[in-house]
Amino acid sequence: VFDFDRVLVASLSAPSSQGFHTELGFELDAALAQSVLRTAFGGNASGVAHVREWFAELAGRRGEGGCCGPLLAVVARGELGIVAVFNLLRLAGLAGYVSAIWRIAPGGVGVLYPAEGGSWDT
Repeated sequence: VFDFDRVLVASLSAPSSQGFHTELGFELDAALAQSVLRTAFGGNASGVAHVREWFAELAGRRGEGGCCGPLLAVVARGELGIVAVFNLLRLAGLAGYVSAIWRIAPGGVGVLYPAEGGSWDT
């Protein structure tokens, strides 16, 4: 059961580099990384900055009133696999705000979440 206070809907695309879709933390060269971010988050650099500010604001509410605040989960559907979604979030500086990435696809559901020591696990 999900309880959504806010929903961000984005149409994301990722580079065709096989490693971007299969390796967590795959590195892109700087020019390609900037191009991917512009395409994925509204066509300009301010789109990424706006989403980053929003995520930081929501994450900053954790601990208010002596209780845990909102946890951020990403739910992805479509062509991109869960690793590519993670790599896009990491590239944009957003992965640290996310508690889980869920992917819903015709073949089933997958989840990726932060594990101890800063790694991510399925």
